[in-house]
Amino acid sequence: MNGRQPPAVSRRVQFDWRKDLEASRDLMRRDIDAYGYVLSWIEDWRVQRDMPPGRETMEAWWRECAKRKEQPAWRLRQWSEAISWYLGWLELCRKSGGTGKSIAERLKDAVHGAAVCCP
Repeated sequence: MNGRQPPAVSRRVQFDWRKDLEASRDLMRRDIDAYGYVLSWIEDWRVQRDMPPGRETMEAWWRECAKRKEQPAWRLRQWSEAISWYLGWLELCRKSGGTGKSIAERLKDAVHGAAVCCP
């Protein structure tokens, strides 16, 4: 051994709303499934448009997708509850040092960051 230490790797704790939703003890199984469905839809929509996670993006999705056609009141209520859950999760995530970005976004950021530092 040559006594050299390996370079320190800075690891940011990553948060996954899907895992946290799945582990939620204050929701019923059917709500977990329904929230997961709509939140996945919203995340796909958001990532395709390169929008940041947050309230403004949720409001844009609501205007563009949720209100695009007539929806039953129970569905809009369920979607609203899912969005509220997500925004609460995002606030806790950010307070703990996370970004709320998806795995795909973090991978894209890493690739772009590598391209910038290593031409």
